[in-house]
Amino acid sequence: MIEGTILGKIISLTGIDIEKEIATAVISKIFGNQNDTEQLVSRAVEEICSRITKTIDNAFMKEYIADTNTVAQLLVEYRLRHDDPNHQMDSEDAIRILEKISSDALETYNRLKRFDNMEGIFACLNIGSLRIICLKALSEYEESYGNILENYANYHGDWAKGAANKLVEITKGSVGYMGYFNFDPLSSSNPPSTGNGNAGYTVTYDNTSGAQLQFYNCFADLWAPTQREMRKIILSEKIKITNPMYYAKGPLGYYLDREGMKAYAKEYDKFVAKAESDRMHFLRDRLDHIEEMQKLINTSSESWMAVSV
Repeated sequence: MIEGTILGKIISLTGIDIEKEIATAVISKIFGNQNDTEQLVSRAVEEICSRITKTIDNAFMKEYIADTNTVAQLLVEYRLRHDDPNHQMDSEDAIRILEKISSDALETYNRLKRFDNMEGIFACLNIGSLRIICLKALSEYEESYGNILENYANYHGDWAKGAANKLVEITKGSVGYMGYFNFDPLSSSNPPSTGNGNAGYTVTYDNTSGAQLQFYNCFADLWAPTQREMRKIILSEKIKITNPMYYAKGPLGYYLDREGMKAYAKEYDKFVAKAESDRMHFLRDRLDHIEEMQKLINTSSESWMAVSV
């Protein structure tokens, strides 16, 4: 469940509880008793990318996201100092700390908002939601921050809705289309083509199994870590060719002749349909997570846009 991830909790709790709870209570719900928040934003992004089997863009993470981790860390430190009965902060200290966190968060938010990649959107959702908590805390000390909270929460909610749609759009584009091969008995080539690098068939022969036909197709996983892993090959079950008139041997190996292609045309069509179903299942595994995230974002966005202090 996306709601149980770090980012899911931040989005959900800042949306649901931002008006009902004091800021330190929301911070406590999100982070619990954990103090290892130094890499929290990075871990939040990595956790979601792992769920959707997306290879992390490490160069982007290092250049643009590494510095964002301090916002979460400082919010937790603020909560710990706020709740420490032996070292109570006065309001001036609290406001000074929170204003610095808010300023850093806004700078980071604006820097990340221009990126349309998954890592940038996840990090921006994270930082933007944490800034809402920060402004909520400031509004508890000074009423004038209530207007800033309302304006920013409305702005972030509107942006987040668009970002949620963008996440779905990017995910849909992460899986390429199936390969194409014209399995045509009327092909003019001699011998008929057996396919290409992305789609086609093979005919193999040995004395034990005889002649066997196997169809193949593939699609590209554009989020795979390497070029080699990007190509997802789908194979049919091997089909025993019982009629020796259906195949022949050419200079490049065995192939189906025109009668053979006619005989197995329906089998090929069935395979293509199943291969497309497999591709869609692969994509659906990713979309299930992202569409769950989209619903979560949209729900919290409605709450953010309705904030009234």
